[in-house]
Amino acid sequence: MEEIPQQELPATYEWFADQIAGHHPSVIKNGKREIGLLKKRGSDKILKPKQEGFRGECEVNVYKLLARALRHSTSGDVSDGSGGDTDSDGWPGISMEDAEGLARMTPRFYGLTSVPIDKKDVDFLILEDVTSTYSLPAILDVKMGRITYDPVASATKREKEKRKYPPQTVLGFRLLGYRMHCKDGKIVVKDKEWGKSYDEYNILDDFSHVFPSNSQLDTNYIVGLNELHSKVKSILEKFSSMSASQTSTIEHH
Repeated sequence: MEEIPQQELPATYEWFADQIAGHHPSVIKNGKREIGLLKKRGSDKILKPKQEGFRGECEVNVYKLLARALRHSTSGDVSDGSGGDTDSDGWPGISMEDAEGLARMTPRFYGLTSVPIDKKDVDFLILEDVTSTYSLPAILDVKMGRITYDPVASATKREKEKRKYPPQTVLGFRLLGYRMHCKDGKIVVKDKEWGKSYDEYNILDDFSHVFPSNSQLDTNYIVGLNELHSKVKSILEKFSSMSASQTSTIEHH
């Protein structure tokens, strides 16, 4: 079998080493390597490939809404003069205050950029690298949501997604893997197949290798996660007018 060459990146860029799931340059599809998360060397930002079509436009618009909400919270101003709501952006009934709550739990958005890869310009979202301040990050990637396909997906695509991980319709999330940097320099990695080994019956088992074993830290994490759950639930209830399918969350410590 002919080996597929690595993509040619500009000299100042590199693939984000701690990417866990999603499109990844190690994956070959239709004879081409996928384009994953990119990073400018030494930067505190990540470049995420812009998805094609409907999903890509929706993702960008959500990030723009959240960025605008943060600007509103610090300056009291909004760029289009629409006041304290987002009706003019196609988000009826969602206030800037509600959007701000979600924005504070989301990587900051710094706009779009284009990077030449294999002599072809590729569009990317510029996002905050939330792991950049950690010397030994432990990153758990979780796909949230019971529905893993978008509203315009074909019947075939919907059925394929449902078969991927049936427990997701019960749990409301799926573990995609983790990367844990250890003090001895080793990196412990688990992928999506590890995540699929858990279901609604054993999901709480054997997480001592992901979270700290110190009892006090365990208590703090549980309290913190409960608080985060309450905040997310409250915000999503306010966003009930939006149809949300799936999203990814990164738990890092």
